[in-house]
Amino acid sequence: MPKIKKKRLGIRIDMTPMVDVATLLVLFFMTTTQFKPAEPVHVTLPSSDKGPKLPETSVMTITIDKEGQVYMGFDQQQMMKAIFYSTYPNGIRDKAGNIVPVWLVPAVPIQEKDLANLVVQARMQNVRLVTVIKADKDAEYGPIQAAMSDLQKAQVTRFELQTSLKEGKG
Repeated sequence: MPKIKKKRLGIRIDMTPMVDVATLLVLFFMTTTQFKPAEPVHVTLPSSDKGPKLPETSVMTITIDKEGQVYMGFDQQQMMKAIFYSTYPNGIRDKAGNIVPVWLVPAVPIQEKDLANLVVQARMQNVRLVTVIKADKDAEYGPIQAAMSDLQKAQVTRFELQTSLKEGKG
C-alpha cells in the first residue's frame, strides 16, 4: 500500500517583531545621540605636525578669538549650569539674538580677570577636568599668555594647546 505524502507547507516568518525592534533601535539612537555643539566663535587654529588627541569627556575649553576675547565652556551641561547659572540666571543671547539657557550654549564670554576664579570653581566641581586652550592663529600673544598665567594661579599646570593638522600629513 503506497504512502500518501502530505503536502509540504511553506515556512512563513512573521517580520512584525523585527520591524518593531528596528524602529525602537532607530528611536533610541536618535534620542540619545549628542551632536557636536556649534562653536561659540570661529577660531582658525594654528597648524602643527601632530594632530590633537583630546579626551571625550571632562573637557574645559578656553577659547581666545583674534580680538583677544576669552570664552570658557565645558562639554557637560551640568558643569555649564553649575559655573555660569549664577552669573546668567535668565540665559544668554546666542548669535541670532535669542535668549538661551546658559547650559545649552557651548561657551560663555568671560573677562580675563575672572578666569582664574572660574577655573578654581570648575576644578572643585570636577577634579578630572582636562583644560584645552584654543587660540586663533592671528590672535595677539598677550591674551594667550594672560590665560596661561591665570591657569598657573589656579594651580593648573597641565593643559593642551589645540592645533589643526597640517595639510598633506597622515
